[in-house]
Amino acid sequence: DLLIRVEHLINNYCLFSSDTVYVAFSGGKDSLFLCICLIQLGYNVVPITIDIGFNANWNIAKRNLKLLNLELVLLKKEEVEHNYPLIKNQLNRNLELCETRDYFSTICTYCYNSKILILNEWTKENDISVVAFGHHAIDAISSFLKSFLMYYDRWKKGNVEYNRELFKSLVLSYEHLFKTDFQSFLQSEFYCELDTEFKHKHVGTDEPIKQKLPNDSTILCRPLLNVFESEIENYFANSEYIFTRAECFSTGNRKVQYLTPREMIQCYLLCNCNPDILHLLRDMVFNCIDSDGYLLYNVRKDREKILGKSYKSNMGHDKL
Repeated sequence: DLLIRVEHLINNYCLFSSDTVYVAFSGGKDSLFLCICLIQLGYNVVPITIDIGFNANWNIAKRNLKLLNLELVLLKKEEVEHNYPLIKNQLNRNLELCETRDYFSTICTYCYNSKILILNEWTKENDISVVAFGHHAIDAISSFLKSFLMYYDRWKKGNVEYNRELFKSLVLSYEHLFKTDFQSFLQSEFYCELDTEFKHKHVGTDEPIKQKLPNDSTILCRPLLNVFESEIENYFANSEYIFTRAECFSTGNRKVQYLTPREMIQCYLLCNCNPDILHLLRDMVFNCIDSDGYLLYNVRKDREKILGKSYKSNMGHDKL
């Protein structure tokens, strides 16, 4: 069933034009699962990893790939700086912000932007038209809920600036609701507000099925957007594959009080969520996406307008 869903999404949105697919490989279960699916669907998979300096040991990842007879293409920070000198200064600025991660709530933004910066140059140089990411339904849903809860925090709660502890309290106030029965959720004020702001285009996801890199010649795609994280975890239960404690090597050792907004939503709302509620939210995410797989409207692009300049400008600078 999982494979059928992945294949349907690939075909429905015309994700690949050749038999060779480059996969952005993090070393975690999601990108490994994507590799396995694509192999079973008959694609020639090339896993690529961008190491920006947070992880020195890729032995576990290489071991897992060896079980699939795949060779890891590893792009290291030093090589990137040598090969693409024009992005060196911008890359180092991003990495400096990552290094101060104990005080930043949005380290993921700087880490992701660093890798996209490199991927943009590498794909352009190597004439690669598509790169597949292992982001799944929960990633897209958490992005969707983050945009709503930030909107709610700003305009319903009246918090002009983002504050991690206040936002965490807001997320926790809905923890029970996500575990309740489906009808109670549909009748809740939370859902009514979510649905209203979604229709007003104040709410959306950052995780579409397809999006273009800045070079305008490479597309990022997410073939697993119709698969839930629990299904991936179940697939690997009692398997011969092994994983590190955290998939993301750059944030794996962060303390729980420094969770990003999306991580809070995943940890407190989605981990033990009623499956019917998850499917409803997944369907709302797909309603943010057009027939070609791109975003119908870009909430991230309009975030300053939606949230107010002071709220957005404070993101990542609040200290406990």
